[in-house]
Amino acid sequence: MKVVLYSDNEVINDLYTINLQIFVEAEVTVVSTSESLKQALTPEVQLMITLSQVSEQDAGLEVQALMKDSNLQTPLLLIGEKSSIAHTRGVETLPGNLNLQLLVRTIAKMFNITAKDMAFKELPEFYPIPIKIFSNIDKAPCDVYLKMARTKEEYAKIVDAGRSLSVKVKMYLQRGVETLYIPKDQRAVVANLASQRLNEKLQEKMTSDTAIDVVEQGFELIAEELSQNPKANEEMVKISKSCVSAVSSVINSVPKMKSLLQSLLENKSRFIYLHSVMTTYISNHIIKNISWGSDEHAEKVAFVLFFHDMFLIPIYNKYPEFKYEEDLIFNQVLNDKEKEIVLAHARMASEMIRDFPRMPMGADAILQQHHGMNGGVGFALEYQDDISPLAKVIIVAEEFVNIALKSKDEGTSISKDQVVTQLRTKFTRHTYKKIIDTLDNLQF
Repeated sequence: MKVVLYSDNEVINDLYTINLQIFVEAEVTVVSTSESLKQALTPEVQLMITLSQVSEQDAGLEVQALMKDSNLQTPLLLIGEKSSIAHTRGVETLPGNLNLQLLVRTIAKMFNITAKDMAFKELPEFYPIPIKIFSNIDKAPCDVYLKMARTKEEYAKIVDAGRSLSVKVKMYLQRGVETLYIPKDQRAVVANLASQRLNEKLQEKMTSDTAIDVVEQGFELIAEELSQNPKANEEMVKISKSCVSAVSSVINSVPKMKSLLQSLLENKSRFIYLHSVMTTYISNHIIKNISWGSDEHAEKVAFVLFFHDMFLIPIYNKYPEFKYEEDLIFNQVLNDKEKEIVLAHARMASEMIRDFPRMPMGADAILQQHHGMNGGVGFALEYQDDISPLAKVIIVAEEFVNIALKSKDEGTSISKDQVVTQLRTKFTRHTYKKIIDTLDNLQF
């Protein structure tokens, strides 16, 4: 599809070009002057998109007049309502608010492109699968590939369909490989088989180390499913509940935080999963030691923390050099769509778990507030009192883990008392201080 975009906004130019290329396979020509517009708008163009104003002039009216003079019947999509032709007959008008999903959906409707078409088109020839998803699969259900270099699209087959897979998976895990690749049309086959094997494993009695590893497989599998469809399905509900139960069991059997960290490191756990389990451990300790805490609260927080960063996993997979959420926000590598996901991941996770049958009461609100923002978008700079007490527990626990892990990253040793001191400096409100007080007797 040939598309001309008339715009003088560089951000919009980049965002529209990338999204139209990916989702509707559009070949986008961007023009910003009247002269270049005249040259670009030919009978071969299948869609004309224009901002309502370009260089503070009525661009919609200008484009419409040019099309009329050239006797062109090209469909016209107007972005913004500051043009005199907005909402007039034959002009599809969208609000000027960078709603990329609405843009893609509108164009898809105009050209009869189905959601299935778009989903298929966005898949690369070799589809990435987190290596841990393969951990319980003995024989490869399809050919499995390794990417030869991060910057090049070169892949080498490491296992043929039907051959033993487990030895290769262990070997590449030891080498630090986090992702393997499969043919794009085999994604559902691998996901279904991995789900089946994982469910079987979760029903067995496991040691703490095995449980840590198996739960991470569930964590990766659910993240993979959500990357394709951000709604809960029956299989996902079943796996997640077993995983949350297994995490709680592990946490209650580990005497010290450093023991748990060591187990996670020995299991080659990815940072985002390690961080989630460590935060659950600290939250569990707080709830056990605060006056109003209960087993029900601990179960609810474990459920929330299993899902709280789930929508960030594809981004961490793409950019493995980043660890902490502020690293994702304050850099120039992520595109605007990815940064939107980082900012809104709390709200997205909250909306997703509302579909869960017998969801722990209030878990969606806690999830939405886990960065201190009632609306679930953004990160609080000052932590207020108008959020759930359990959201405050998670906020304090996450910061405890961040401080401890950053110290480890820097190769320095930090004591529990030093961590607590930093927490008291950051969280000055009385309700947060009460939570921090419970960490005085933490076995660090």
